[in-house]
Amino acid sequence: MRYIYIPVLIVGCVILVSGCVHTEQSKPGVVLYPLPGDLSKVEGLNESAWFDLLVNGENAFVYHGREINGNGFSGRGVSFCSFAMTDPVTVELRTASPIKSWTLQPEPGAVRQIADEKLQVTLNKPCKFIFEADLLIGGTHDLIVSAEMPTQKHSSHHDASVLYLEPGIHRMGERWDPFQNGIKTVYLEAGAVVEATIEARGYRDVAILGRGVLAQDFAAGASVPDQKTDQAGIVLRDCQNFRIEGIGIISSPGCQLDLDGCAGGEIRNLKLYGAGVEGCDGIHINGQNITVEDCVIASNRDRIVFADLDKKNKAGLNATINRIDDRIENVTIRKSLLWGTGRMGGDLVLSRLSHQSVHHIVVENLHSLSNSEMGFISARPTGGILDDIVIQNCMLDHSGLINIVLPDRLDSDAEICRVADLSMENITLNCDASDIGNQLSGASDQDNITNITCRNVRANGRIITALSQTAIQTNAFIKNLVFDN
Repeated sequence: MRYIYIPVLIVGCVILVSGCVHTEQSKPGVVLYPLPGDLSKVEGLNESAWFDLLVNGENAFVYHGREINGNGFSGRGVSFCSFAMTDPVTVELRTASPIKSWTLQPEPGAVRQIADEKLQVTLNKPCKFIFEADLLIGGTHDLIVSAEMPTQKHSSHHDASVLYLEPGIHRMGERWDPFQNGIKTVYLEAGAVVEATIEARGYRDVAILGRGVLAQDFAAGASVPDQKTDQAGIVLRDCQNFRIEGIGIISSPGCQLDLDGCAGGEIRNLKLYGAGVEGCDGIHINGQNITVEDCVIASNRDRIVFADLDKKNKAGLNATINRIDDRIENVTIRKSLLWGTGRMGGDLVLSRLSHQSVHHIVVENLHSLSNSEMGFISARPTGGILDDIVIQNCMLDHSGLINIVLPDRLDSDAEICRVADLSMENITLNCDASDIGNQLSGASDQDNITNITCRNVRANGRIITALSQTAIQTNAFIKNLVFDN
C-alpha cells in the first residue's frame, strides 16, 4: 500500500524511489529485503492492500497472491512477508480497516493490540507465523510472516556455474530448466520475482537458493479453477545431491514441489504460500535420503505426500507413474509449519493411491494449524509396506490425528498392503480427547495395521491412556495398538 515505483532514467540507470529506502541492513540486527519493482507486470501478484508490516519502525514489503474467483479453497488469496533478523525485534502488524477479531498461529512472542487496526509483536528469535484478521471492512484475510536468519550473499556474479537473478521481474516461462549449459546454482536474490515453473531431470549437485519468489499465476491453470494442468511449481526428477533453500512459491498450477526419483536432498526455509489451483498440494516426495526443515507449507489439499499414483496430471512432462522400483525411505521432516487452507487433504500423507513402500520416516517438531478431512497422519495405499515411521514432538491445533485405511485385495495375487511400527510420541492436541477423530482400518489378517505406539499423547494438557478416550474408529485388523505413558 505504501510504495511508489518510479523508473527514472539517469545515464542509463534505473533508480527505485519509494516511500522508504530499503537497504540490505536497514538497522543493526534487521535486514529488510529490496523492493521487487513494478508488480503490475506480474500476473496475479501485487502489493498487499490488506496489510502493512513494520520491523523496528521500518516498512517491510508485503506481497499478495491474487484471489482465485470461484475457488472456495483459496478464494481470498494470501499476503506474505519475509525479513531477516539476528537480534530481538518489534513487529507492527497493520490492517486496512479496524480488526473485529484476530489470531496469531503459532503465537510468536509477546503480543498486544495497540490500536483498532494495529498489533505489536515482540520477536526474540527467528520464527514463522500466520496472522488471520477479520476486518470490519473487507472480511477475513491472512498474512504469512517469515522472520528468518540472514543469508550470506552468493558470490556469483563472476561464477559461470551460478545463474544470479537480481531484484526485479524475471520471466522464464513454463517448464523452465535452469540447469542447462553448466549452471549448478540458481540464486534468487531477495526482491527477485521470477515468473517460472521449473522442471529439471537427471542433474547432480544442483541448488535453487536465495530469498526471491517464484510467481506462477501466469501458468496454465494456475488461476482458473476448472482448468486442468499437467505441470507443478518445481519438479525435480532423478536428481541427486540437490538443495532448495530460502525461496517462496505463490499461486502454483499444481503441486508446489514435486521430487520424483530423487536422492540426497536438503530443503530448508522453503515458503510454500499456497493460493494456487484447486488441489494445490505442498510437497510430493518420491525418493531417498531427503530432509525438509524450517519450512512453511500452505496448501488447499495435502501438505506432504510420500507416495502418489497420479503423477501424470500433477507432475508434468514425461512423468513416471508409480514406478514399481521406486524406494521411499530415510526421509526427515522437521521444524515446519503446516497450514491447510481448505477442507480437503491432510498434513502427512504416507501413501495416496500408490503401491510404493515407505520406510524409515522421521517427523518431528511440526506445528499443524488446521484440520482437514484426512487429518494429521493419513494413508490410502493400494499396496506396499509402510513401516518404521516415527512422529514426535508435534503440536496440533485441531482434533484430526490419524486416518489410515487399507484396501481390500480384489484377488489372491494382489500385493500385500500393511502398516507396521508407527510411533507417535510427545504429541499435543489442542482439543478434548473425546473430539480426537478419524480411523484405523485394516483389510484382513494379512493386510493389517500393527504395532502402533502412542506415548505421551495429550489432549488439552491431559494424557490419553486408552483408545476409548478418543473418537478414533478401528476394526478387527488392528494389532498391538498401545498407549504407553
